[in-house]
Amino acid sequence: GVAFGWRQELLTENARELFDLSQQLYGRLSTMGGHVARLGSSLKGSVERYNAFIGALESRVLPTALPML
Repeated sequence: GVAFGWRQELLTENARELFDLSQQLYGRLSTMGGHVARLGSSLKGSVERYNAFIGALESRVLPTALPML
């Protein structure tokens, strides 16, 4: 009867709330994923620039500077 109807309505409300919360979580995880991807790209670029710097130091600067010491 009435109690069954109330339980069904409560289950429907809980399911709707769970769906809304899961959509929010998905959106937030998606945003975080974008940040992580950009961070990874930035770190990769930084490592490449550092390696280029070290390569130039070892191949160009040190061979010229060491004989002077």
